[in-house]
Amino acid sequence: MGVALRKLYNSDTQQRDCLKEKLLNFIDQIQSHGVYFHSINLDNIILTDEYRIGLSNISDIKITHPVLKKFPLKINI
Repeated sequence: MGVALRKLYNSDTQQRDCLKEKLLNFIDQIQSHGVYFHSINLDNIILTDEYRIGLSNISDIKITHPVLKKFPLKINI
């Protein structure tokens, strides 16, 4: 299983920077694969015993085609 990031973030100030970086990398990874988690928050994201980030409540996940990340949209105003 795992521990919710909110619990870890509030209790362990020494790991905050590491947790932030792992969280941002995780969100970038799942979104680049077309996974969108509409109610993402620190209570729905866990750190597993293997020190990996995971999702605990996936009832509102939407999986789409991967984001067109390699083709940035340019808007001229």
